[in-house]
Amino acid sequence: MRENDKTKLIFNNYIITKLNYDINKEFDNTQTVPLKMGITPNFREFEDPKSIEVTIDFKLFENSKEYPFYLELSITGFFEIEGEVENEQAKFYKEVNTVTILFPYLRAAISSITSLMNINPVILPPINVIELMKSNKKNPQ
Repeated sequence: MRENDKTKLIFNNYIITKLNYDINKEFDNTQTVPLKMGITPNFREFEDPKSIEVTIDFKLFENSKEYPFYLELSITGFFEIEGEVENEQAKFYKEVNTVTILFPYLRAAISSITSLMNINPVILPPINVIELMKSNKKNPQ
């Protein structure tokens, strides 16, 4: 067994740090609209490179005049790397694995929140985190 095979990414916890919602009372609820969403992961740096904090900022239907509502949510996950890790592997853990682990919690929150608003629940599709990271590097917000 190689030494880095013993390396683990530990997911400690998450918290929803922001939630904004604005309903469009003028919207015709008989319309079907495609999902228009923005997903931006942000990483907090620590002195200890084995500590990782990632916040996913999420926006749904940003222009609420054309959509049934606007929803903005931020979710923060807390991770740590256990074992020895090289820089490239640490970068992959940070930029890909943490977002991959945290995204289902974001999806569940969006579904729960929208169902509690007495509307059809919004179920977000799975995302390709590697493509998301490439896209965000090309088009930083």
